[in-house]
Amino acid sequence: MNLEQLISTLMVELLQFVKDTPDFFNLDAKQTQTVFDRACLSSFSREYLLDSDMQQIFDDIGGLTKYLKHSAKLDSSNVLAQHLARFLCKQYNFAVISLDKSFANLDALKQAEKIDHVFKSNNKVTLAVKDLFLQGNFDSLAKMFGTYLSNFEDFKNIIVQIPLDVDASLRRNMVTKFNDKFGELTLVNVQINQRIVGGLRVFVNGELTDLSWHRKIETLTKTN
Repeated sequence: MNLEQLISTLMVELLQFVKDTPDFFNLDAKQTQTVFDRACLSSFSREYLLDSDMQQIFDDIGGLTKYLKHSAKLDSSNVLAQHLARFLCKQYNFAVISLDKSFANLDALKQAEKIDHVFKSNNKVTLAVKDLFLQGNFDSLAKMFGTYLSNFEDFKNIIVQIPLDVDASLRRNMVTKFNDKFGELTLVNVQINQRIVGGLRVFVNGELTDLSWHRKIETLTKTN
């Protein structure tokens, strides 16, 4: 599973739903919820469909298909592309919060059990997301997602380096603070770097803010 396959899975889900529910855009709120539940539709597709119409769907899917096949530039009016960008950031940051660094050292069976516990739904979209996290580490996934997300001006690629891993509560606090500061299109990758001794280093789109003890010690040494 790679990012292109995940995007294809999302598009297939949308097209199948539209084919099976041709009168969707004429339904009231209660009927809409009923057909969503009956189709076991992913939260991603639910949110996108409520933010779109039939013509927008076909235009968006056409634009994303060109992007996948020909690396064409994404049109800023592509609502599906925008939803996908937010979805990737949300899923990645959720995994960063929920899976500590010991996840990489688990055997395949334990990793699968952990992923199932974190991503509880079993629709096709969630299964594709699970497969992505089982196949790659956080750094490789951040690079993969970042290639797509770099199409959006508001995207912020955050790398936080800390000397030791922290619990889910502190990781959630970090992710929340960066999302509050920079918005939804923020990808937060937490890396362990024991050389910084204490404190942290933060890279925002490659620009470093060094709040590490290593930097403070280095500064004091040079001063003296």
